Amino acid sequence: MKWWGIQWVTPNSVSDIINWWLSYRQKPKIKVIWDCIPFAVLWSLWKMRNEHLFQNKDLNWEDVVDLIKLRIAFWVKTKWNDGDYSVSDFIFRLSSIIQAS
Repeated sequence: MKWWGIQWVTPNSVSDIINWWLSYRQKPKIKVIWDCIPFAVLWSLWKMRNEHLFQNKDLNWEDVVDLIKLRIAFWVKTKWNDGDYSVSDFIFRLSSIIQAS
């Protein structure tokens, strides 16, 4: 949420998070990014948890956040066919992309 400049209180359940998230209003092009976020977060946390439990990998939250941003960037790039932005743009210049859309 900090990446988007939004303050909020986390809902009580995963289904509440998804329902709130998907009902949040955004411009159509930005909604593509917005809709990927909860799934990228949940997928990344699940994988991190499994790697920690089953492979005894150390938890590094900075790496997880970077991986979440990278997944979002790759997923969005598959939906945006105009090619205006690189993966690096999504990760390091998201605010510029949002303002331009």
